[in-house]
Amino acid sequence: MQQNGRHLEQLMAQLAASQIALSEHQAATDARIADIDARFAERMTASDQRWFDLKQQQQDLDATMKKVILVLNEHTKTLDEHTRMLKALPDAIRDKIGFGRGDKP
Repeated sequence: MQQNGRHLEQLMAQLAASQIALSEHQAATDARIADIDARFAERMTASDQRWFDLKQQQQDLDATMKKVILVLNEHTKTLDEHTRMLKALPDAIRDKIGFGRGDKP
């Protein structure tokens, strides 16, 4: 019986040592998970900030492009008017100096 008692004590000691090792391993695993979670949260915060910055830059670019398009439209109108005037210039000069289209010296 003593041998069984001793064997039981050894098994109980092994069980206690295994439980301690398991607890230590679980604590180390929990610490690693907490570290990973913290780094992930930092990266997500940085990623969110970069995304926000990119969206802001895109909005700024869109606003700038709208302004550029408005200016280009105005320039197009001006160029169209100048083209019309330049096309009419030869006839205006002829009329001014007395040579009509049908008049030939």
